[in-house]
Amino acid sequence: MTTKLSTDFWIQRVFTSDEVKARYGLSDHASWQLVLYAKQQGQIGAVRNGLYYVVPPGQDPTRYRPDPYLVAAKSAPEGVLAFHAALDLHGVAHSAFQEVAVAVTSWRRPFQVGDFNVRFVVSPMGFGVETLTREGVPIKVTDRERTLTDGCDRPQHSGGLEEFLRSVESFPSVDHQRILEYVRRYPRRSVAAKVGWLLDRFESRWGFPDEIREALQSLRPKGSVVLEPASGVRLSGDWGVLVPRTLESRIGGG
Repeated sequence: MTTKLSTDFWIQRVFTSDEVKARYGLSDHASWQLVLYAKQQGQIGAVRNGLYYVVPPGQDPTRYRPDPYLVAAKSAPEGVLAFHAALDLHGVAHSAFQEVAVAVTSWRRPFQVGDFNVRFVVSPMGFGVETLTREGVPIKVTDRERTLTDGCDRPQHSGGLEEFLRSVESFPSVDHQRILEYVRRYPRRSVAAKVGWLLDRFESRWGFPDEIREALQSLRPKGSVVLEPASGVRLSGDWGVLVPRTLESRIGGG
């Protein structure tokens, strides 16, 4: 027999103990008993204490794993899926990456969902967010321009510099004015230099308006900026960006 929980929370797939209490007006103990019964029936599973998922009919509850993006989104309701997760959700990720990054205002402990690591990254908030759907569930994701800017800032969360560049080159276009607005919100001036370098690299694909170029030049630091730590680097272009030499041999100069 289908339990009330598995029916009522089927549409959203992943839910929390607080949502159970709020939906049915139950105490902590009563909601825990409701969850326990549904788990015993094999109709819901637990990611961790207080975070649960519905097991689809016909699936083995001991083997089924929920979608890591839905779990990550529910684990921090105020957060936003970002970095490589956003690249994947926008349909441009070059390769698979076993980490789902969530942009948040304060650090949280990472956790595992099957083979995926959910990691929380403290980032500027309040801009560059859109809503996409995953399995019919709406989730907050950084938009194309925010994803690009975040990746320039910290490429390690986007699968590394090479993966990031190979991914964003699939964006058919970008909004340069929006990128400039976003860069101004970052506390590190190095972001302006990195973004300028990236826009230069893809100028033939996206264009690079002179007024945006000049504005980013005015925002960048006077010294050099390391794009990604590497044993050998070279100074690239007019942005004071130090680029790993091995990058050019793998994906071409820029």
